[in-house]
Amino acid sequence: MSAVRVFRSELVPSAFGPIPKSVAYLEGELDEAREKADRAAIFVLLVGECSRSCNDELYLFALRRRAIEFSDDPISLAGLAFGIAVFRPTEKVEAADMAKKAIECARQVNRLVRYSATNAIRIGLMIDNYNLVDQALDILVSDKLNYRLEDTPYEFDFIDKIDKNKCNSMLLQEYRDIQHNETNAMHRTNP
Repeated sequence: MSAVRVFRSELVPSAFGPIPKSVAYLEGELDEAREKADRAAIFVLLVGECSRSCNDELYLFALRRRAIEFSDDPISLAGLAFGIAVFRPTEKVEAADMAKKAIECARQVNRLVRYSATNAIRIGLMIDNYNLVDQALDILVSDKLNYRLEDTPYEFDFIDKIDKNKCNSMLLQEYRDIQHNETNAMHRTNP
């Protein structure tokens, strides 16, 4: 897609103000594409170009379009949830609802469950929604014996940001136990 690179520096008018011509070009490509796989690939580029434009409204619009069209894709839903939490922090309910929808979708298609739950914890921390944090911790803890080809490993970078006085302390401890076991397993395989 060298055309995208060429059009990136040129601006065109839009409902979101001046936008890179690369966005308009990809929207045209999306209008022409009929195959779901082609549309998915174009959406990846379109969302990236919208993000690169530093136009938050345009970026959220692209994330919403992708989530509507690919409502069976946990990454599309999780990406929208995170985008709402970052760019519309006052819309906490929508961000939390979309994060829950991403987890539900991930569980239904049995892929990216840990990714979606981890994303939900980060969103819960950003918007101070400890019900969401607890729900996501519960899913991560109950998922510890499952393995999926399409999922992320457990992540722990956010664990110290969780307020133990606001969350279910038993779930937090169980997640810390998973962290401890994962760390020990790594040390056994990489002495």
